[in-house]
Amino acid sequence: VANFTGNNITRYDSLGNFLSIYSQGYNSPEGFAYLPNENLLIGDRGSGAIKNVNSANGLISNDFVMSG
Repeated sequence: VANFTGNNITRYDSLGNFLSIYSQGYNSPEGFAYLPNENLLIGDRGSGAIKNVNSANGLISNDFVMSG
């Protein structure tokens, strides 16, 4: 789940129970999409960039699209 006010991506189980913070370091994340390699693209509204996130560790790999 893109947590707009918490500036992170959180994980929940199928019953809606919180599991963990999956990825952090955003400025108002707003949605995401999976790539064919299972990495995530996360729209970061505050920075105006789209972040490429490694699905194995949740770390931001690079800016897929730079701000501006």
